[in-house]
Amino acid sequence: AAGGAGGSDSAAARSKVLSVTANTNVNIGLYILVGLAATIVFYLLLWPFAGPKDDRSYLGRLFFGGETASMATGMWVPYTEVFLFFWAASMLVAKFFKIRRQQRAMLFDVLPSDLGEKITTRNLDKFLAYIGELPKTAVGSFLVTRCVRGLEHFRVRKSAADTATMLSSQSDLDAGSVDSSYTMFHVFIWAIPILGFLGTVIGVSSAV
Repeated sequence: AAGGAGGSDSAAARSKVLSVTANTNVNIGLYILVGLAATIVFYLLLWPFAGPKDDRSYLGRLFFGGETASMATGMWVPYTEVFLFFWAASMLVAKFFKIRRQQRAMLFDVLPSDLGEKITTRNLDKFLAYIGELPKTAVGSFLVTRCVRGLEHFRVRKSAADTATMLSSQSDLDAGSVDSSYTMFHVFIWAIPILGFLGTVIGVSSAV
């Protein structure tokens, strides 16, 4: 009965950890709304600087367009630039907290030596049960997820060399996942300067 309970606990631990994918991705759709809300608030705060179109302050001309600005001649450019800025900034803040969470998870002693100096098929369930008792902040971390997958692979293959190879491959996959999570920021880095250049061209054309 004790063995059955231990197996049940280890199975629950595996399910708890592996049910969450370890990544640092953020919800792009959600932060579109956050960026839009921040843009609206920003322009409401700047509204006193808007003034009449032919007598705007520097901030008014910068964010609301100048005397010759119209929707047809590029008045939409500063609004779009500000929106993209707040969209990107809100996503960066969210990613900062996700990365901080991953850093804190690195401090957990996931494989304590008091459960065994070496990991064997006999004490493997003890390590899994211990991982299952870690705080909720550990779930979804790269470290914990990779350790559980390594233990599971060792249970099936019973080969330390195969497990090391699998963990090396998983490391490459995790690195690729982190790198791909910045794809949208690459778009921002490309789009914001292009829009700034486009606004300049439209403004010069309008002036001519």
